Amino acid sequence: MISIFVLSALLAQDIFDGYTLFCPLTDGPITGGGENYSRLMDNNGNIINQWNHDRCAATAPYLMPDSTLICPFKIENPYIAGSAYGGKIIRYGWSGNILWEYDYSDTNYIQHHDIEPMPNGNILIISWDRKTYLEVLASGRQDVEGEMWPDKVVELHPIGLDSAIIVWEWKFWDHLIQDADPEFENYGVVSDHPELIDVNLGELPLAQLGVLDWNHINSIDYNEEFDQIILSSRNMSEFYIIDHSTTTLEASGHSGGNFGMGGDILYRWGNPMNYGRGTIEDKMLIGQHDVNWIDAEYPGAGNIIIFNNGAVTGFGQDGTLSSIVEITPPVNSEGAFEINSIDPFGPLIPVWTYISNSFSDIMSGARRLPNGNTFVTVARELRLLEVDYSGNLVWEYVHNELGQNAISKAFKYPLDYLIEDSTLAGDVNGDYNADIFDIILMVNFILDIYELDSNQLYLADLNGNGDVSVDDIMLLLGLILS
Repeated sequence: MISIFVLSALLAQDIFDGYTLFCPLTDGPITGGGENYSRLMDNNGNIINQWNHDRCAATAPYLMPDSTLICPFKIENPYIAGSAYGGKIIRYGWSGNILWEYDYSDTNYIQHHDIEPMPNGNILIISWDRKTYLEVLASGRQDVEGEMWPDKVVELHPIGLDSAIIVWEWKFWDHLIQDADPEFENYGVVSDHPELIDVNLGELPLAQLGVLDWNHINSIDYNEEFDQIILSSRNMSEFYIIDHSTTTLEASGHSGGNFGMGGDILYRWGNPMNYGRGTIEDKMLIGQHDVNWIDAEYPGAGNIIIFNNGAVTGFGQDGTLSSIVEITPPVNSEGAFEINSIDPFGPLIPVWTYISNSFSDIMSGARRLPNGNTFVTVARELRLLEVDYSGNLVWEYVHNELGQNAISKAFKYPLDYLIEDSTLAGDVNGDYNADIFDIILMVNFILDIYELDSNQLYLADLNGNGDVSVDDIMLLLGLILS
């Protein structure tokens, strides 16, 4: 096992002091069979914590302030399988114990690529939304030979140890337009409706392999200030912003929500040819990943940053390099986006671009840090780097372990990101509240279904006798009722 760690000593004073989280992937097109884990390390490569997994992750994990880890994984024997398919989401405690495990996979849908933990405790997931051949024909799609898998967004509310309630949904299929056949209801002038997506856009490059992924949404991010969601579409070389303030019913239509447009696209950028308001010269993105808003307290707050892969396949053919693109969207103080009836959504050019000697045709990511630096993941190269706003490389880590072929995207968290463990008696699951979910964990521990770590045992032992029993459950029940 070899790990390569390189640090730019000349600019060491500019490094953001934080903890880096990454998860090497072991199931891919190059190599496989290596160890599966998520690792948290400091700037010197010291391991702060490691969560071991029994399977390959679909993409990347997220570390929560309460020290839990949420990650999507590849489910066994999926009915629908394609690039970065997942289907299983697991939440771990700091010690690696599984707190919640949920499968979202069936004959007509499966979670894939990214997830987004929300401030309210829910989780946004990306899912394929399988459509039959007849449904595709009825959409006005031309030259179609079979089914298609458009994408949808699902909001999950975790329940107990292995359940969830779907509290909100949004589907691409509800917001289509086409200008090929006037016999269908969604017929119209595409350039007049940038809020809709042309159903005849995009190829299905892996159709012969049975993968009918249409949009290929590969990342999702949430903006709490405006209650909006942003999605990156690799196949369309653009990203979209939609309104999350809608109900599911409103999200399927064209009115309602904070912006009065229902689930229609509020903003899109990267390839205005897709809605008839640009040419190939206006195309700004190719195969991009990890679109996200820069946090409100960071330099560039409110801007959008993205890893622009620069090619769809291959390894930087014709000298292509990947880049980081940051734009300032035309948004007002209430979160509405400006556009006229002729031109594409602005801006015409990015506010900042970084190009290094790196290339990755798959995955990858970019995140702004609190000190203004940008944290970059180059997936193919298993390379993590931090650059300042002038483009200087200030920190670099190259990971190299047998059987690990890529790092989907990584994150760097401030040293004070993690809050201390809960000290509330009975708060066994560490959510800073004593409730029925803690009782469920205690019951499962007594029945040898679930194992508690040392901190959980301490919080569950309400009578302080060194054991967790029915007596402790009754004490906790009394606390809850009172």
